[in-house]
Amino acid sequence: MSNPFRLSIIFVLLLAPCANAQQADDTIFVNQASNFNVTVRQTAEISGARVLGVLRTRHTDGHRPELYAHVPNGWKGAFCARLVTADGFLEATGTYDTQGRTGSFHRLELGSDQESSQAWMDRLRDLPMDSVAIRVRAGACDAPTGPDTVAFWNMPPDGAGEEPAKLYFNSLRASDVILYQGDAVKPVKCSMIRTGLRKAYDTVCPIEGMAGAEDRPMEIKLFALRNGDVDPPVIFSLHGLPRQ
Repeated sequence: MSNPFRLSIIFVLLLAPCANAQQADDTIFVNQASNFNVTVRQTAEISGARVLGVLRTRHTDGHRPELYAHVPNGWKGAFCARLVTADGFLEATGTYDTQGRTGSFHRLELGSDQESSQAWMDRLRDLPMDSVAIRVRAGACDAPTGPDTVAFWNMPPDGAGEEPAKLYFNSLRASDVILYQGDAVKPVKCSMIRTGLRKAYDTVCPIEGMAGAEDRPMEIKLFALRNGDVDPPVIFSLHGLPRQ
């Protein structure tokens, strides 16, 4: 078994034109650690995380994948972006400082054009849908404690429309998972992904009604069912998005 190796890659936010509330803002956020840490493993590994992120996603049509995120009003200081593949072979993290610029969408550059970053960028580009999860959360990556926000994978924010976001969850091989969103009385049944190597996560849940709720984080509760029993809930807070 080979030991994991790390690539340190410059991780900055690129400029993007701002035409309306759903497009990326033209502010640059600087990674506090001045690099993007990537771990590529020879064998799959389970990190122990249950919630792997909430994102809207498409398959990339370009030569490299793209990542955007909405940074809510009220966030201060550091926030973390963490990417993981479903098979558990690749994980990448970067910590940012908001620099007081919040309440808008931003493009998060995943690496430089150097040959060292191109190999794993190609790997991400060629993965099928629902094979990459991204969590963007208030707080530094070494100790994130704040709420989540929605990420956009290969999809600019102005192209998202009203389609639901997807929550990626590690059920620990439960038979079913149900989700309660905010004050909703009716639960949502999640989809269990049975195909492919699934070490990091195996469940996808739809998240509806995100528009117009960016300043009111909603509580999300996930219940995993196994052998007739229900696990204790996994709970986290999620910011919505600006109304189009």
